[in-house]
Amino acid sequence: MFNGKKAVDNPWEATTLEWTTATPPPHDNFGGHTPVVHNGPYEYGVPGAPRDYVMQSDPEIEPAH
Repeated sequence: MFNGKKAVDNPWEATTLEWTTATPPPHDNFGGHTPVVHNGPYEYGVPGAPRDYVMQSDPEIEPAH
């Protein structure tokens, strides 16, 4: 806990808004702006996504035809 590498902001690659803030979070949580939600909270395995998951704040992905 006191030695070694520090964890990244989203170590579990969770998709909900609380993982878009910095670690430790600022006093107002979102840095003075209101987050915009484009996706559901549990978007995993999305076809066409650059990662295996899509964050709630990521822009919507156009469905592949």
